[in-house]
Amino acid sequence: MQYTNSFTFEQYFSHIQALLKENKTTGEDQSQERVEATKINVQRIKRIHKRGEVHDSVRSLIQAHQPYWEWTLIVEAWCGDAAQIIPYLNKVSELGDSINLNIILRDENLEIMDQFLTNKGRAIPILICQNVETNAIIGHWGPRPNNVIEWIANYRTENLSFEPDAFKKDLHLFYAKDKGKGINEDLLSQLKEWLKN
Repeated sequence: MQYTNSFTFEQYFSHIQALLKENKTTGEDQSQERVEATKINVQRIKRIHKRGEVHDSVRSLIQAHQPYWEWTLIVEAWCGDAAQIIPYLNKVSELGDSINLNIILRDENLEIMDQFLTNKGRAIPILICQNVETNAIIGHWGPRPNNVIEWIANYRTENLSFEPDAFKKDLHLFYAKDKGKGINEDLLSQLKEWLKN
């Protein structure tokens, strides 16, 4: 897969912190709103990287099979869902030497992004799994865990005229209370499917 600029988890985290020192974020939209969102996301990533846990079922599956995969994760620094998910994917990739995680920016890689649209939109994060030996794309996952998608559907039904700021606050409160449960469950299911290929 050909992409513009890729980062390891550590490189990505350093990159967005360096941008923030210049009051910038990633992507084409450099609005103050997105810069502020990036600042919050840095704190989210730090917290989850420190406290988030990969479930034993996911850990056992990866350690038992050690699949040779190339993971490409499409993100932007201002994306709240990406901040909630990136640390978990990094932790899974570190469970052995066989998974290589590359993080790429959506707006720099629209040709790749446009192959993995969600309801015709460029929703992120998207994780693409590729077989290292054959270069075949095994599958992709994202942009949100299933339990978050269900929560959003219920939220919109129950709050027909909700404010975007209130929605974002409640969404991230849901992620915090969930403590990665939905992400781990989705990953377990997805990993099992990918291991069949």
